[in-house]
Amino acid sequence: MADSAAAVIEAHDIHTRFGDQVVHAGVTFSIDRGELVAVIGGSGSGKSTLLREVVGLQRPSSGQIRLLGEEVWTAAPATLNALRQRVGMLFQDGALFSSMSVGENIAVPLREHTRLSPATIERLVTLQMALVGLTPADGEKMPSELSGGMRKRAGIARALALEPEILFLDEPTSGLDPVTARQFDQLLLSLNRSLGITVMLITHDLDTLIGITSRIIAIGNGTVIADGPFAQVRHHDDPWLREYFNSRPAPRDAPTPLDQRPSSSQPLSQAPSPAPSLSRPQMRLPSYP
Repeated sequence: MADSAAAVIEAHDIHTRFGDQVVHAGVTFSIDRGELVAVIGGSGSGKSTLLREVVGLQRPSSGQIRLLGEEVWTAAPATLNALRQRVGMLFQDGALFSSMSVGENIAVPLREHTRLSPATIERLVTLQMALVGLTPADGEKMPSELSGGMRKRAGIARALALEPEILFLDEPTSGLDPVTARQFDQLLLSLNRSLGITVMLITHDLDTLIGITSRIIAIGNGTVIADGPFAQVRHHDDPWLREYFNSRPAPRDAPTPLDQRPSSSQPLSQAPSPAPSLSRPQMRLPSYP
């Protein structure tokens, strides 16, 4: 469990019901700044619903959610709108606008929430694409022309456009081949460690849990059934967790992070890998009243 004094995400006693169906029955957890935390759970356990509640897209039936120190569901509309500009969200498959080019997609938050000139926005879009391993030529393409992994990189670039403090992701490696999925894991780890971005992701990918997470929160029976590092959660006695972790033998209790593993000689699939050490572009967005 994270230290509440340093927490940037706090959920307390969250209850969620859809008619007679109880999804959450007292979910409580917190996430500290700089953590990379995965939320796991069986089908229908309410993982994606919980994510939408945390970012203010869906109201829980009861309970309290604080994001970056603000109470999400009692905040004034202007406060909630400002809060959403401090976080980034990657939906499944990137959720890009199909009628816009990749570059135009990445520029949307900058055009909607800043008064930057078109030339400055264009430069920032190029920087964000480079940050996630995309080229200027990729920015000219339509989403339908990209592979699944590249669409998700573009989605990350758009989510990073306003320099968020927290990044939320829903099944980021779903539908990707194993090589591309591990490349995407490496990108998330680089963003987390080099830029200090807090990451909360929903996943069922065991390799992601082993390779990059600092903590795992497991949801089941409407509550948090386990919360801790991989080695601790892996040996929890909950029946679903035992079945989940026994579905494939895990190679180690204390996983070696991806950025410390020997590099593979296998060529990368359709997208360049990001540099091992990332630095945020030195072009800060201006503040407006």
